[in-house]
Amino acid sequence: MALQDIALVSISLSTSGVQRAGFGTPFFLTAHNYYTDRVRTYTGTTTIGADTQTTSNAFIAGQSVFSNEPSVDNLKIGRLIGDSIISPLVTVDGSVVTGTTTALTVTDLVGTTVDATYTTIGGDTVADVVDNLVAQINGAGLTVTLTDNGDTFTIARATTYPTEDFILSDFTNIGIEATAVEDAVTGLTAIQLIDDDWYALFWEQHDTLVDIVAMATFIESLDKLYFYGSEASESITTTYTPGSDPSSTSDILGYLAEGGYMRTIGWWHDEADTSFNEGALLGYNLPFDAGSITWANIQVPVSAAKNSDGVKLTPTQQQNLADRYSNWAAITGSTVYNREGKVVGNEWIDIIRGRDNLKSDITADMFDILTNQQGTKVPYTDKGINVFSGALERRLNDYKVNRDFLTDPITITVPKSADIPTSEKVTRILDGLEFNATLAGAIQLVDITGVLEV
Repeated sequence: MALQDIALVSISLSTSGVQRAGFGTPFFLTAHNYYTDRVRTYTGTTTIGADTQTTSNAFIAGQSVFSNEPSVDNLKIGRLIGDSIISPLVTVDGSVVTGTTTALTVTDLVGTTVDATYTTIGGDTVADVVDNLVAQINGAGLTVTLTDNGDTFTIARATTYPTEDFILSDFTNIGIEATAVEDAVTGLTAIQLIDDDWYALFWEQHDTLVDIVAMATFIESLDKLYFYGSEASESITTTYTPGSDPSSTSDILGYLAEGGYMRTIGWWHDEADTSFNEGALLGYNLPFDAGSITWANIQVPVSAAKNSDGVKLTPTQQQNLADRYSNWAAITGSTVYNREGKVVGNEWIDIIRGRDNLKSDITADMFDILTNQQGTKVPYTDKGINVFSGALERRLNDYKVNRDFLTDPITITVPKSADIPTSEKVTRILDGLEFNATLAGAIQLVDITGVLEV
């Protein structure tokens, strides 16, 4: 049973323009066959590299997240079911190097393992290496299907064992590129049943419009955030007009802005597809309490975003991103910092995350009261109602004094026991406890006017 089944809290935003610890936890979604766990938790890149490869998307994403100081305590990596394309790395300047050993171990869930290895000899081509490795794996009787692609080969689940995972390990001079064979939302839903204690998602998929819109739509139904990275040139070179579809399906940031998603953050960087540096953006602020920080003008440890000429974005290109309510790594002097600090639905990131955390904290406060009544009870009287209103007041004050998320006026409406009908009391559900608070906001631009006289 979730906390919300016992203590239901709803907070709406009137602005223009879980477990409590989860709000500092990032989550990276990737297809791979390095292990069968749906999700693993990492405290640094060393263990990610040990479990995968230093060339894997998981490792590269971990580098982005843990590049900050202070960094997050944990990064969770979720696994989508996938097939793997294997590339022997045996050439230098296009020629096979004699005496180069390639090796990998393949294990299926039936318990069969094969150690495939081959050392090149004079006259070998990459295709010869592939043929030798494929022959060894095929001869082991694993529940996998192999496809020889010439200079690469694909390992997939056998058609007679479509739900059987396999594991790749013990690599020597082997490149692996995994491709998801399940819908990402379906995979993420399965992962949530195992571990849902995370808040900020980023994903290796940057290019397929329908999949990214589906993910943004799914995240919209959760108390979580989705950080989407793009390096599509169309998002900086074309104007965006609200109310009309972008001119290119590659302009996914434009489509996300058109969708008005309040839980998706757009990030543009010329290295987004290779470094997943949206992870550096989310990793910069997640170590800090929600509501206590802003996401604009923060010095993210990435290079400044560059256009196709290899220079920083022009004012027009920056405005094109701002019109899409996207974020990018701007530079002034030698300082690289994030602009604009918004979700694609044109709301500040800190307000969305702060609201989510406030809702979670209030829910947990109410839950704690209701589940710690050993030897007593909270009576349905003014005294009992005040137990809940007092906890609510303390939590709102915490977000005002310690986080600068709220400011006065803050009002709490507390129902009187005498005004609550008996028909409602017999349900033992307290309704009508409400609050109205003012957001403190943040200063993100300073405009100073001065006069100098002689």
